[in-house]
Amino acid sequence: MKSYAQDIKPMKGFLLVKRFEKKKKTASGIILADIEGLSHLLREQASSVCEVMKLNIETDEIKEGDFVFVNRFALEKWKDYYFIKERDILCVI
Repeated sequence: MKSYAQDIKPMKGFLLVKRFEKKKKTASGIILADIEGLSHLLREQASSVCEVMKLNIETDEIKEGDFVFVNRFALEKWKDYYFIKERDILCVI
């Protein structure tokens, strides 16, 4: 199946991200490991952990595939992805 993220180019200053959702088990019962201990961050009410899929920003501090900690209320949903402004990124994890 083709990923929608491949066809999208965010406008300048925006990133296309996918929210990190912690999964404890797969459908077949395999227990998944926590990605670098990020699960404790998901309990926060005003923040979210996202993986950067595409970006169109000036800085070289953030790259595709990085995990970023963002203001959850700044996420704009599109299909299974979210758009976010560069200024709403709190930190790179």
